[in-house]
Amino acid sequence: MDLDQKLALIKDRAEEVLTIKELGSKLGTKTQLKGYVGFELSGFVHIGNGVIIGKQVENLMKSGINMNILLADWHSLINNKLGGDMEKIKMAGEYFELAFRTMGADGPKVEYLWGSDIVDSSDYWLKVVKVAKNSTLTRMKRTLPILGRKAAEDMEAAFLLYGPMQTADIFEMDLDIALGGMDQRNVHVLAREIAEKIGFKKPIAIHTPMLMGLKGPGGRMDVSPDMMEIKMSKSKPETCIFLHDGPKLIKKKLKKAHCPAGEIEQNSVLEIARLILFKTKNFSLIISRPEKFGGDIKFDNYQSLSEEFKNNGLHPLDLKMGIAESLSAYLKDARIKFEKKDDVMEVMSNLTNIQVDYE
Repeated sequence: MDLDQKLALIKDRAEEVLTIKELGSKLGTKTQLKGYVGFELSGFVHIGNGVIIGKQVENLMKSGINMNILLADWHSLINNKLGGDMEKIKMAGEYFELAFRTMGADGPKVEYLWGSDIVDSSDYWLKVVKVAKNSTLTRMKRTLPILGRKAAEDMEAAFLLYGPMQTADIFEMDLDIALGGMDQRNVHVLAREIAEKIGFKKPIAIHTPMLMGLKGPGGRMDVSPDMMEIKMSKSKPETCIFLHDGPKLIKKKLKKAHCPAGEIEQNSVLEIARLILFKTKNFSLIISRPEKFGGDIKFDNYQSLSEEFKNNGLHPLDLKMGIAESLSAYLKDARIKFEKKDDVMEVMSNLTNIQVDYE
């Protein structure tokens, strides 16, 4: 794979790259590059994280980059995931590793690390302090995953550790690339701005798009509950599609999804087609319809699908059922792998109080 092919592969699933010139320059050397993405550990992984970020991890590895996936147990504790119970957080971490290996983040070019593995040294905490000393309280608040809370509302002092620790993680692992959703942009930009000032490597930041929740505008799959009023939340399974969800359940959820006739902007069903299904090589969407409603119709790209829907040539329910069929097929292999890990899935079901449904 030549340089242009590598860049095209990475850009295909990215919302932005800071910067593409820096990425091209580093990929053009013989140096072994190292990237990472970190995850708070809580509920089941949905398609916003598992597919969009998981497949970008896979693309980075295909481009020759070694990837670290950080199972961020300390960050999960700070943000009160699973009630701030570290034992439960560790259990969720085992599931997260299974989920991302299932989605392609597997093999010799990926390593899974616990946050606990990198915080146990005075050098790490010196980095945390250096980051904090080279930022402001206002700036640090903008890096938090609790941005939606009113500024006047009291918050735990522990939250102020989150941004410095996340930035220090990047420096501690000596990374070339930091990957995350667009909600991670603030902290990655902070790392880029202060890295060289305090003696560390300036990371390239790659941000993936954030998938809209099934309830529609205002919600994103990967955004924490406090950041949006309407969201695809792990704690509200009706608003999201999990990696293990079965065909019947996917249809049920998509029937209720936000999909106004003729509207292509902020359409939660079309977003699944745009950001997931049509990112698959040689994918075609086939929508089955009775002859009296025009018969079956096939789309080979997202543009033709969105134009047909915009012109009211496709009924929302037909679109929903077509997307449900294709998404179920897309997730089939992953679903089979999850079914074989009943012990892990049962633990997660008990932790989240969400029943696993493969049908």
